[in-house]
Amino acid sequence: MAETEHKDRHPLDETGRYAGYDRIMGSISWLLIALVLLDMKLMGPDERSATILALFCFFLLAYNMAARYLILRGTSSRGKTLTDLMIFLLFIVGVSWFTGKATSPFVSLIYLVLMATFLTQRRRVTYFMAGLAISSYVLLSSGELLGLFASRRDTVGYLLQLFPFLLIAHLGAMLSGEAEHARREIEKLSLTDEVTGLSNMRNFFHLAEIQEKLAKRYHRPFTICMLDADNLKKINDVHGHFAGTELIRHTARLITQCIRCTDIAARYGGDEFAINVCGGRQA
Repeated sequence: MAETEHKDRHPLDETGRYAGYDRIMGSISWLLIALVLLDMKLMGPDERSATILALFCFFLLAYNMAARYLILRGTSSRGKTLTDLMIFLLFIVGVSWFTGKATSPFVSLIYLVLMATFLTQRRRVTYFMAGLAISSYVLLSSGELLGLFASRRDTVGYLLQLFPFLLIAHLGAMLSGEAEHARREIEKLSLTDEVTGLSNMRNFFHLAEIQEKLAKRYHRPFTICMLDADNLKKINDVHGHFAGTELIRHTARLITQCIRCTDIAARYGGDEFAINVCGGRQA
């Protein structure tokens, strides 16, 4: 239908949604820095480890400032959120390496990255991040692997430690798919008329405003056409409201077949319809 191409540009899409995620990513950055500084204060690591941990904190601080307040200020997207998550994972692995490796108290924060991933990313990316998380855990425990594989029991125990990563990744990927499907259904209901499947007036006004601005910028004709189905009240009285509803649906199908893919059609109300035509000849 002609409406399909326009829905993806509505403000309910990624831009608005990821603006909220961007603020959450900023809060997580400050939380990670605060946790590492608190650990340095309480545990008192040696001078070399303290210097390296301070450098990690400075790196995350610099990235957060650039992403949230300087270079990338005001931008938000799925790709930026994924970059945030990969930076967080790198930070956690680096800090864990110098605070006990696999026994570090910061290792469990890898689960935080996985949960944030399936809330903000799609299924394939969730599995990809799970692979990075498992690889990171294997890297952190690499010094213990030779000893662990000395007996079957230790080997099984180690593999069971990897199982939560796989389980969270799989469940997260399924929840991510279901959440994305539910979001699209809600968006569809909020943007379209339930009887005809055309845009509702809220969506029509938004898309028509964009088309009007484009028409003015490129000096193109811009037309709004209003039409209605004749004798709807008579059909309702004689044949019933179901017949009247079918008339409205039939009219919507005819409109859809006759307009271009770049035009926008909407149900104005009752048996009235509005069509936004941009380009071509003026009506």
